[in-house]
Amino acid sequence: IVIPTKAVPECVCAMLTFNDGKDAKSNETAMVKAMGKVTTGQITFAVRDTTVDDKEIHSGDILGLKGSAIKVVEKTPEDALFKLADEIIDEDTEFVTLYYGEDVKKEDAEHAAQMLEEKYDETEVSVKYGGQPLYYYIISAE
Repeated sequence: IVIPTKAVPECVCAMLTFNDGKDAKSNETAMVKAMGKVTTGQITFAVRDTTVDDKEIHSGDILGLKGSAIKVVEKTPEDALFKLADEIIDEDTEFVTLYYGEDVKKEDAEHAAQMLEEKYDETEVSVKYGGQPLYYYIISAE
């Protein structure tokens, strides 16, 4: 059985739901339900000039994606992260995980997480090294 995740946080959430004491169909149902509770954002960069949904984008701009939709265009990964967080964190969000990529320093990721935790004070924020190329941050909200 293949669980149809589209982003790393969905995969992590589904994997954590797996129970080797249950049958395949029960696990599939639980894993698909769990991944549906995760909202994912990604911070990356534009490789060319373009216009998407009335957003003018230049090569090198920092993009904030919610799913596959470009929600934020900024000049720094941190600015994009904070604006994208407003798109994916809501009053029902309990946990946020911030996976930082290979081009982000640990101290910068920890500072970003601290800022998110201060802004969303009812939400627990954790930081993990993802080491992913191309994406400065992947943010998971549950």
